[in-house]
Formats: sequence, C-alpha cells, structure tokens
Amino acid sequence: MEISAARRGHRFAVVRPSCIYGPGQHAHNAIPRFLRALIEGDAPMLFGRGESVRDDVLAADLSWLMVEAGLQKAEGAYHAAGECSRSVREVAELCCEVAAEEGLETRTPTFDTTRAPKWWIDQHFDLGPSKALGYEPTPLREGLRAQLRWTRAGSDAAKTAEFVSPTRDL
Repeated sequence: MEISAARRGHRFAVVRPSCIYGPGQHAHNAIPRFLRALIEGDAPMLFGRGESVRDDVLAADLSWLMVEAGLQKAEGAYHAAGECSRSVREVAELCCEVAAEEGLETRTPTFDTTRAPKWWIDQHFDLGPSKALGYEPTPLREGLRAQLRWTRAGSDAAKTAEFVSPTRDL
C-alpha cells in the first residue's frame, strides 16, 4: 500500500494495535474473562504458567492515535500499545489488585498447566514514532478500572463512553 500511495501522491500511515481492551470489548478475551471471574467471586484462570508476554492498549488510546495520525498527516508505521509489555500472569495479578481496590474479594490467579497458552508470546512494541505524534498510553491499571466498572454496570456497549474519558483533546 505504501508504494501504491506514493505512486498516486498520497500519504500512507498505518497504526498497528497490540491487544485491544477496554469498555465495549467482547467477553471472550483474557482481560474480560479475568474481570468477569473476579466479579463472580472466582479467581482468574490462566493457561500454562502465565509467562507469555503481551501488551494491552486501551481502545480509546488506539482510536486517539488513529485520528491523530490522520490529523497530523503522518507517514509510516505507528504502534498503539500500552505503557509496557507484561506477562499474562502480571496482567491477571493487576486485574486482581484493581478488583480488590474496587471492593471485590481479594483473589490471586490460578493456573491450568494442562492447557497451552495463546499465541501472543513475547509481544514488545516500539512507541517512539507514536510518542512523536503525542501518544501517551493510559496506564493499564486505569484502563482495567474502567473496564471493571463497565462490566459491573452491565456491559452495555452503548454506554462505553461513560466509562472511558478522553485523555487528550482532539
């Protein structure tokens, strides 16, 4: 696409998201499953030992970066990711901490070592080009808190914007 855009005199930019999460996310991914388990009084279940590394980006941050890349007429590739990569275990533990801070019973993750972990092994992203556009990812703790509150309020997709505040003006 980059070559085709150049031939036609157009700019070309791509925003590559990592693992997207946040209010509005369907219930079958890791973070919603971890949070739902905690809401139901259970511990989050991890497959394998929880050592796979992932990077989670709040959907609102991804949207911001896509719009900003367009507004700035950016060219090239930009990653939409979180503030750092974490193991699945660390993500589950952070979900447990946030749930406890929100008044739910304190839990720790459990592991099913008979099931293989998912494909997201060793995801690390360079945010340098994205930060040059003004991108600053929402801390995972803050995004998890928003998603937990949205889930506890009934997971109404039409109300996602009520749980995530824009961190920057467009």
